[in-house]
Amino acid sequence: MSNVDIMTYHSLGYSFIRETLKEDIEVDEYKYLTHVHGNVHRKENMNYTKFMSYQKNILKLIDYARFNLAQSEKEIEQVAKKYNVNIVDDECSVVVEILKWGKTVTNRIDYTDMIWLPYELDIKTRKHKYDWIFVDEAQDSSLVQQELFKKCFKRGARFCAVGDSSQCINAWAGADENAFGKFLKMPNTKEFSLPISYRCPVSVINLAKRFVPQIEAKENTRKN
Repeated sequence: MSNVDIMTYHSLGYSFIRETLKEDIEVDEYKYLTHVHGNVHRKENMNYTKFMSYQKNILKLIDYARFNLAQSEKEIEQVAKKYNVNIVDDECSVVVEILKWGKTVTNRIDYTDMIWLPYELDIKTRKHKYDWIFVDEAQDSSLVQQELFKKCFKRGARFCAVGDSSQCINAWAGADENAFGKFLKMPNTKEFSLPISYRCPVSVINLAKRFVPQIEAKENTRKN
């Protein structure tokens, strides 16, 4: 349908960037890896093993900081604790500087830039303003994805977010474990339960009840 867009968060953010910046953009998944290898050097007090951990931590935190909208050194330290990144030196302050660099290099972006730069550069677009917005697997939305979602609201827009807080399994990839609750707290939002599974046999539902007691199998579902 001509009045419907179906997009991933990444394709949505990429569209924001292309429409607003109007320049040739190269998708380079090694943008930050190349920058770190070329500009982050071993210190005198570091042996090779420590230096490898140091660079690895920096690369992890570049992603996790963007997923969690962390900008200051203190915020990135909190992100490191959240994801059990064992800091060996000044990784957090280095990441602050790399993020500053990253948002100035807009003709070359990686996949996380696609969802981070629209927020970081405060990109606005009329093209992606909608009357209705539907979000699938809402429980796996990261903080930066939630902000991208909010940019799509037209005045008076309504949304439907489908998800299950018990199925938040992508926290390791930046998903916000409180995402579903944050959708629920948006103004004038109502929760509708979907307790019946139309997919699984009774044996699987009985196992699932140990974790989600309210789940039910549909009538006449096979046992195994």
